[in-house]
Amino acid sequence: MLGIGRTFARLFTPRANKTATPQAETSPKPSEPPAPSPAVHVRRKATGLAAEYRDHFDFQDEMKALASENPDKVKLLELGHSVKGRVISAMSIGTGPVGLVVSGLVHGCEWTTGEATMELGKRLLKDRPELLDKVTLLAVPVSNPDAHEVSRGVIGGQRANLNGVDPNRNWPVNWGTNANTPKQICHEYGGTGPSPLSEPETQALAELTDQKHNVKGWLDLHSHGEILLTPGNDRPQAYEGLIADMQKSTSKPYKALNIQEFQDIPGSLADYCESKGIIAVGAELGTKHKPRGDEREAVVQDGVNLGMAFVEHFARES
Repeated sequence: MLGIGRTFARLFTPRANKTATPQAETSPKPSEPPAPSPAVHVRRKATGLAAEYRDHFDFQDEMKALASENPDKVKLLELGHSVKGRVISAMSIGTGPVGLVVSGLVHGCEWTTGEATMELGKRLLKDRPELLDKVTLLAVPVSNPDAHEVSRGVIGGQRANLNGVDPNRNWPVNWGTNANTPKQICHEYGGTGPSPLSEPETQALAELTDQKHNVKGWLDLHSHGEILLTPGNDRPQAYEGLIADMQKSTSKPYKALNIQEFQDIPGSLADYCESKGIIAVGAELGTKHKPRGDEREAVVQDGVNLGMAFVEHFARES
């Protein structure tokens, strides 16, 4: 997989023409990035552990079904496409004036995060419809779909996108400031990317920070560690009540830490959100990336409960 980024780039680099002809005015500039691959993606039969979790097709099918069954409450938004052309979708649930984002599978090997995001959307619709006049939940179950699909066939999993970039190290704030984080690309772990917001996956998520969505809070689900992370900020009072509400919701105690107390994370989504005035929390679910059976159910339920506490807090404050 080390050469996939260069190989992909070659596939979409126009070949030189032996007889030079003037380009039409509508032709894209040479510096513009190529469009994502329109390749057809084939569903693989899930076996073993993978069969306990949704694949990209499952997530897409369920989001479309929810939108079809609840046309007045749910809309499916296409935010962008991955390196390999897989769609990155958000469910817009509710009509309230306060926008809230919950994102899962930013890292492709953290399977419980996508499950929790999906189940949160379903639970909000079923159990707390009265909140939907106060908030609009923008739920993104699969933020890094290529890595998620690769992880379903790899024992160790795939964290970074298929350009070798960690989508949680590719944001503009504090980008590339940690000498221990691989620069640009690193297929084993995930680097910073060649520049902030260089990746289609982070560009897709960044669409949700547009003013039209009026996003006031962002819950970014990860695994693992049973920790709630907050970005560096000058307004601790804005986080204290929220974190306390979230800590009351889980079956196990979740420790609260500032991101820099946890580890030096340059170019993080949470720090970018804080720079935009968006309250951001990162939740590290459970103690494993891919738990099985009852443990899986318990971790996913904790993720849903954290998400509900997050939504309920903003609904009360609105």
